[in-house]
Amino acid sequence: MATHPKLVDFFLSLGDNDRLKKFQADPDAAMDEAGLSDEEKSLVLSGDEDRIRKLIGDTPRTAGLRFVMSAMPKKR
Repeated sequence: MATHPKLVDFFLSLGDNDRLKKFQADPDAAMDEAGLSDEEKSLVLSGDEDRIRKLIGDTPRTAGLRFVMSAMPKKR
């Protein structure tokens, strides 16, 4: 089981095109709405897939993470 369920749910929610567009337009607002912690927000914005996978785990539920991350804005 993932240790950061809100983070997992956030990434899975980005499979919805409207939510993805909202995230791309305003990442901070989208992450605030999802209730992510400052640590989780920083990790998302880092774009560091290895660190993200270590934090949330590599499970069937998180298998689509690579696809979602490819659509994310690049590092700031």
